Amino acid sequence: MKQQETLTQFRTQLYTNLGARADATMDLIDAVAGNIGARSVVELSLSALFRRGHGSVMAAIAAFFRRGSGEASARERAAREATLCRPVAWLVPEPEAGQPWLLAVDALPVSRPYAPTLSDRGYVHQAQAVPGQKPVTVGHAYSLATVLPARGTGEPIWAVPISARRIESQVTPQSVAAEQIGELATDKTMPWHDKLVVTVADSGYSQATFLAPVAAHANLVAVSRLRKNRVLYRRPKPRTPGTIGRPRKYGDRLLPGTATSLSSTDQTLCTTGTVGHKAVRIRLYRWNDLLLKGQHQGRLVVTQGDVVCATLTDHDGHYLYNHDLLLCIVGDRRAEVDTAQAYHAYRRRFDQEHAHRFLRRDLLFDAYQTPVTAHEENWITLSTLAYQMLFVARPLAEYLPRPWEPKVPVADGHPPILGPGRVQRDLPRVLRQLGTPAKSPKPRGKSPGWPKGTPKTSRDHHPVVKRGPPKPGPVRKVA
Repeated sequence: MKQQETLTQFRTQLYTNLGARADATMDLIDAVAGNIGARSVVELSLSALFRRGHGSVMAAIAAFFRRGSGEASARERAAREATLCRPVAWLVPEPEAGQPWLLAVDALPVSRPYAPTLSDRGYVHQAQAVPGQKPVTVGHAYSLATVLPARGTGEPIWAVPISARRIESQVTPQSVAAEQIGELATDKTMPWHDKLVVTVADSGYSQATFLAPVAAHANLVAVSRLRKNRVLYRRPKPRTPGTIGRPRKYGDRLLPGTATSLSSTDQTLCTTGTVGHKAVRIRLYRWNDLLLKGQHQGRLVVTQGDVVCATLTDHDGHYLYNHDLLLCIVGDRRAEVDTAQAYHAYRRRFDQEHAHRFLRRDLLFDAYQTPVTAHEENWITLSTLAYQMLFVARPLAEYLPRPWEPKVPVADGHPPILGPGRVQRDLPRVLRQLGTPAKSPKPRGKSPGWPKGTPKTSRDHHPVVKRGPPKPGPVRKVA
C-alpha cells in the first residue's frame, strides 16, 4: 500500500509542475514509459495510455518549454529541469553506512545527418559496431547525469537519469558535465547535501576542464579513467636551506603501470572479484598526492589527486586485458575513498551504459525527428521522466515472462526485483489500477487549419558546425 502511495504522490507532483498542456504531456509520459512496440514518437498516440489524437503528441512536446533567447532562457530551462527531474532523488535508496553516493556522467549522441534545417548541428562522437568505421556522426550530443543506486549481486541494473542537457557547439562535454555535477552536489534540497558524493566518468573526463571545477566542491570526489600514456608528477621535495635558484614546481615524473612506478607505490592491495561469471584476482596499486597538468579556460591548471592502477588476472596468472586500468581520484575528501571503493565505484560506471541502451531502444530517446532544436530538448527531458516513472513503479510491477524466457523463482515469499525492461512490460496494468491525475480529453471541434491567404515560407538551412581553430586565409602580397 505504501508503494502505491509513493507512486501516486510522485505522479501527482510531476503533473502539478508540468505547466501548459499538462494533461496531454502526462499521457505522453505514460505512453513512453509503457511503450511496447512503438518505433516512432507519433506511434505513441496509438497506445491505450494516450487518450488523445496524434496531433496532441507534437503539441504537448512543443508546449513543454517555450524557449526564448539569450542566457535567461537557458537558466529558465535549467530551473525547470531541476523542478521536474530532481525530486526522484529522494526515492533512491540511500547507500549503506560508510559508502558514498554515486553519480555518473556521460555524453549521448543524437544522430541527425539528414536535418539541414536543425540548428547548431555538429560532428559528435558515436560508437560504431562495424570495425574500421569512424565513430563520428552529425547531430547533437546530450550530457546525461545519473544516480547509481546500490545493488547486490545478481540484482538488475538501474541508473536513474536526473539531468539531461544539450552540449552546444561552442562548449565542451567536460564543461557541461562539470556544471551539471556541481549543481547537483551543491543543491541543498538533495538527499546527499553535505555528504560524500563520488562522480565516476570515462577517460574523456580526466581533463582539467572537468576535474578542476569538480575539485572546487568540498563534498565532491571525481573518479575518472586515465589514458595509459598519461604522465604525472610527484610533489617537489622540500628545498634544503641555502639552496640558490628558483624552487621546483614539479617533482619526479611518474608513468603509472611501468615496472619502475609499481615498485614505488604508496599502497598495494590484493583482492578477488568477478568479471561476468569468471572469478579473477585483482591487484591494486595507489599513489597519493600526484600532480596532473592540464588546460582550463586557456590557462595551465595543476590538479592534485591520487592514482590507482588495477591489474586483473585469472587463477593461473594470465592477464585478462592487454592494458591495466588507471584511475585518478580528485577532490578534497579523496582520502575517505579507499582504493577498493574507487575501483568498484568505477566499475559501477558501466551501469549507465545499460541505461543508455534502454533509453534509445525502448524509450525512443533519439527517435524524435524535428526541425526545431528546442522541441528536441523537450523530448529528451520527457524521455528521462519516463525512465524515472519506471524506477518509481518497479516495486509494483509483476514479472510477465515470455514463453521462451526462464521462470524466476519467488524467494522467501518476495517477488523478484525487476529491471527496466520487465517493469515497462507490466506498467500499463499498474497505471490502469492507479489511475492518472490528468483530465480526460474533451472534443474541441475541427482545427481551422492554415489561414487563407497567409504565405508559406521554407525553413532556413543551417550549416554543420565544425569545431577547431579556423583555417588561415590566403595571404595577400604587398606590391
